[in-house]
Amino acid sequence: MYHGSGLLASLIVGIVLLDLGVQGSHITNQSQIYRLRPDARSRITTVYMTSFFMGGASGSAASAAGFFLWGWTGVCAVGGLFTGLAFSLWLFELATAQKRH
Repeated sequence: MYHGSGLLASLIVGIVLLDLGVQGSHITNQSQIYRLRPDARSRITTVYMTSFFMGGASGSAASAAGFFLWGWTGVCAVGGLFTGLAFSLWLFELATAQKRH
């Protein structure tokens, strides 16, 4: 057995768990947005999937730029930045919703 051979199994497990998380978020998000206008499911799905694709493409481009400039540290920084931004937006939405009620 060579050094690092266990890393491949860990990588595969991580990929499977990430895919399960993405699929779970799709189901959760679509069930939420379908409640808005049940009669407009195909249009809502089109907008949702287009937005999801554009976000993924933007994240991939930013990660590639981060890797080019700073290696894996840059990729992790880009991921942390996007995660922090999403968390901040969620907190802002939560605070705004509490003020309305």
